[in-house]
Amino acid sequence: MFIPWHEDQVIRYGLQQRVAGVRAVQATVPEFIAAFTDAAVCAALRAKFEREAEALLAAGADVIVPAGGLPMMLFATDRAATIGGAPIVNGVTVLVKAAEMAISLRGLCGLGVSRKGNCAMPPDQALREFLEHG
Repeated sequence: MFIPWHEDQVIRYGLQQRVAGVRAVQATVPEFIAAFTDAAVCAALRAKFEREAEALLAAGADVIVPAGGLPMMLFATDRAATIGGAPIVNGVTVLVKAAEMAISLRGLCGLGVSRKGNCAMPPDQALREFLEHG
């Protein structure tokens, strides 16, 4: 369901040459939620994730980037999570550290966000709707 959306993101960010593929773990949100408290559900879900990741490794991936907070959180307690030697990138951690770095750079040298290209501000109506409805 989300594969075309993620493939479009890859194209929009110009990453076609750097992405080995996009795969989907056949799991539901309730399965992910249960995995945080039930070791058996967690093990089964991790096995599903690892099968999909192994297909990406076979296609040439050297890191695995889960899409979405729930898959990222599944591996969050494993500080050095890897599959087949490839690190699993926790995007939540990367996002927090990038925000800390941006704040630090702003304070150190006044560096801010470029509003050209991909970082252009959204239309006022879209921003308003997002802020009002999340």
